[in-house]
Amino acid sequence: MLTREDIFKHVKENFGTSPDYPFQKFPNYAALRHESNEKWYGLVMNVLPEKLGLDGDDEIDILNLKSPPK
Repeated sequence: MLTREDIFKHVKENFGTSPDYPFQKFPNYAALRHESNEKWYGLVMNVLPEKLGLDGDDEIDILNLKSPPK
């Protein structure tokens, strides 16, 4: 399973971007932004499994990616 550290390493090596943490209320949510215009292309969030209809108590990292429309 990929970890958030694996994702951060990949985007740094391939796109030259580092995560930033824009949400004071959610300090572990990491935004991945294009260098040229600072628009988001991804967001890494940690949520409780129950939010996804799953069992468990440990938070799960989710990667939400934007893709261009076809």
